[in-house]
Amino acid sequence: MHRVDIMFSGRGEESPPPIETITGKIKAYSLFLIFILPTSFPEVASLIYIAMIAWVLLRSPNSCLNFLQGLRILAPFLLIFLIGSLQIYKHSPKDVLKDAWYLSLPILTIMTGWLYAPLMRPRIRSRILLFAALASGGYYLIQVTAVLLKISMTDRNGYRALAGTVDFLVVWGMVIALDWTTGWRGLSSFHKKLTILMLPIGAFAILLSLSRTAYVAVVISFSVIWLPSIIGNRKLIYIKIFVTILIFFCITWVFSGNGDSLIGGSIARPFQEIVGQEFATLSDVNENWRAYEAAQAMGTFIAGSPLQYIFGQGMGTLVDLGIEMDLGTAQQIQYIPITHNGYMYLLVKCGILGVLLFLWQIRTLWLQVRSQRDSISLLSGTRIGSAILLSTLFSMLVITGPYNKGAWFSAMVILGMVLRDVSLHREKSNKGRELPLATKAIV
Repeated sequence: MHRVDIMFSGRGEESPPPIETITGKIKAYSLFLIFILPTSFPEVASLIYIAMIAWVLLRSPNSCLNFLQGLRILAPFLLIFLIGSLQIYKHSPKDVLKDAWYLSLPILTIMTGWLYAPLMRPRIRSRILLFAALASGGYYLIQVTAVLLKISMTDRNGYRALAGTVDFLVVWGMVIALDWTTGWRGLSSFHKKLTILMLPIGAFAILLSLSRTAYVAVVISFSVIWLPSIIGNRKLIYIKIFVTILIFFCITWVFSGNGDSLIGGSIARPFQEIVGQEFATLSDVNENWRAYEAAQAMGTFIAGSPLQYIFGQGMGTLVDLGIEMDLGTAQQIQYIPITHNGYMYLLVKCGILGVLLFLWQIRTLWLQVRSQRDSISLLSGTRIGSAILLSTLFSMLVITGPYNKGAWFSAMVILGMVLRDVSLHREKSNKGRELPLATKAIV
């Protein structure tokens, strides 16, 4: 019986096929590194991504055309980079290089996934991602256990400072595991074991991270993956997403009565840190740091000329915090190159046009991913890609989304793989329709 190879699916085989060739092992280990390195070593991960892109381009003569095809899909991201380059002559070369790296990150990460996707079967890619997510989640739980021996979770700020943040790779591992459970009967015993391991490890790691962005990403993924499976009518997906997020904020409201609680307090005030406007004391600044950053970035934006309102002030522009702050560096800093709020970051560097281009890019990628949602072989991929895109819109508010130094790398690499799988499926479908009827019968 023929088995369908489903994107990011564990269906269709009883045990994992061995990766016997040296080339196959290199691909597997390199993909593991692609997923596991970014949070701890983002600069090293970037170099590896560049090396892998160069290797793929040199390896196959057709890769250049595929590379250009991927860049065409990312045209808005490229335009954002171009707009940011218009006024670099006004700023320090060191600061310009920092922004050039930040603004190139979504292009670099998505193109890595785009070029890597055809090199390995989808089910092998998904297993490697799960192994990387399990390793990352397990390591984080060990780290948290060590921290809890030193400090209580009631000291939320101290706890977060020592425990750090969970790698968002764990979130996407959870998302894939959740997707697998929707077709539990069709899973092989090997993938059932992976799922049973991933769900509790991922859930505990995400819960103990006190990361609101991770919580929201899981809620969005639940609405995109599980609700369509439960309710069945995919045309109601926007209603399902709205209802799920509404439930999330109802829970938040219930928790808000005890703002000092652990998980509840962390969930209850996600937007207070983003839009709070009271900064009478230094304590207020520390408590609502993201909001303070956003306010100072808006001040930098308003200080520009009318033309800079449209095109921004270019790569290398620094945001004046107004005060010197200890931001974990050797000395206190007053001028910063990037803010937690990614929309404010784009507004300062690339103006209103940059923000609109970003939103347009998310829209075009959404349409690309959803264009093949009726294909059974791409159902898992389109759901995961949709969850990543919706989560990206929120993550831009708090961790600069795809412009983050490491945290969002794995999300964009997975998205690039999904986009390439969708593109390849569309090409095969178009070729199939172009074949004469007699030829189709033979095929």
